[in-house]
Amino acid sequence: EMRWILSNLAEGRHIRHVWSDFCSNYRKTKRPITRILHLSDLHLGHKLAAANLPRVKLALQSVINEFGQDRIIPVITGDLMHTPSAGNLQLVKNFQSYLTNDLKLEKPIIVPGNHDSRMLGFLPVQANYRISSLSHHADIFVPLEHCGVGFLRFDSNKVGPNPFALARGKIDEAELKEIGTAIDKYRASASQMKLIALVHHHPISVQKPIWHKPEWYQQIFGWFQESTGEFENSSAFLHWLQEKGIPMVLHGHKHIPHFSTQNGTIIVGCGSSTGKVKTMVDRETYMSLNIITIDGSKAIVRLRAERLHGAGLEETASYEMIMANHIVP
Repeated sequence: EMRWILSNLAEGRHIRHVWSDFCSNYRKTKRPITRILHLSDLHLGHKLAAANLPRVKLALQSVINEFGQDRIIPVITGDLMHTPSAGNLQLVKNFQSYLTNDLKLEKPIIVPGNHDSRMLGFLPVQANYRISSLSHHADIFVPLEHCGVGFLRFDSNKVGPNPFALARGKIDEAELKEIGTAIDKYRASASQMKLIALVHHHPISVQKPIWHKPEWYQQIFGWFQESTGEFENSSAFLHWLQEKGIPMVLHGHKHIPHFSTQNGTIIVGCGSSTGKVKTMVDRETYMSLNIITIDGSKAIVRLRAERLHGAGLEETASYEMIMANHIVP
């Protein structure tokens, strides 16, 4: 018997069969790679966004050419339009149609920004043109089981006690309860997915990069700060993510791309995907997008940007980490 075992092992017959069966079963059970195309702060309707939109489309096409065989989910974290109006709303619809019909991507998942509901981002709400009505996914929890991911759509466009901080943002306890209840309804399937929170405003303070030029009024009145502010109740929001086992949050708002972690939560910010940002060097731009690759429990975050007009996307940073979520009551 020992001679027979050694003979089979030497010839590799049993090992080949076992390995073949393992590979076959692994391919059947392993989810395909999913890629998230993170865009933000398009400000459609602004003249700078209009001028840069052809370059944006070329950049998106280059991403499709690179990863076209994988599922690509477009996510837009707010400020799709520069100010709410019927004309700008149509521009947003046209861009959504471009993503789904021309690029053949999954339906985009969006959350509103302050510019999507308030004139110029801080004046009274224009309810008739609210961007939230455009989302293909109206639910606050969007489970995409075929992609192995689920998205939590937060609306941070609330006004706190300070009436002069209309663009700061806030997430209140009622919204946390509502989204927590939505997750609980899908507990069985949610536990098999990587859950990602989407919000417009900054959940943490972010250092402003050296290329970022302050607005003229910030320079005149001395309002320029070295870092951005976080939205009201952000600490409670991050604690809630940690307690619920949500491993990642994507956001926009201040047009500054960045990556960080806090107490195990991955925080990824996207700049302005249309380059609606002032830089310290004339004729430079910063058209930003992020690519988040989810392969099993592994996540790879790539920050990309076009820095010079017409130069194409370059990778400004890349991070790899384990993305292990555990849904808890």
